[in-house]
Amino acid sequence: MIGAASLGSFYHGFEPATKTYNGLVKLGEFLKLFKNGFDFELENIPFEDAKIKYIYDLALTSPPYYNTEIYSDEITNSCNRYKTFQSWNSGFYLPMIEKTLGHSEKFILNVGDRKYALKSILMDHYPNTKEIPSRLS
Repeated sequence: MIGAASLGSFYHGFEPATKTYNGLVKLGEFLKLFKNGFDFELENIPFEDAKIKYIYDLALTSPPYYNTEIYSDEITNSCNRYKTFQSWNSGFYLPMIEKTLGHSEKFILNVGDRKYALKSILMDHYPNTKEIPSRLS
């Protein structure tokens, strides 16, 4: 959001955790005070439930790594909604990628293999995906 605000762009975000959503709304309203054209829309819903109405120039996300990051105890938190990694993968992770690819010109997905093979799953399902190394040698 801050990056979009610094450019005077539009930001559209999805945040299922109520406390975080409320904080982001406050942040967005603060950033609008700079009056550089920035505007935003936030939806307090899980992304996989969203009805996307835009084609984005750029989509950027660092999704939760299943149950390695617990954002809330609400059922809208993906690891609470999907009780196993396999159901999370098929109900959240892959649908999130597919939905985003279908609604954006460019897509940056920040994932790794901290505990689960998210990067490998991505590459297995989308073998033509361009990978940019995260570190320079």
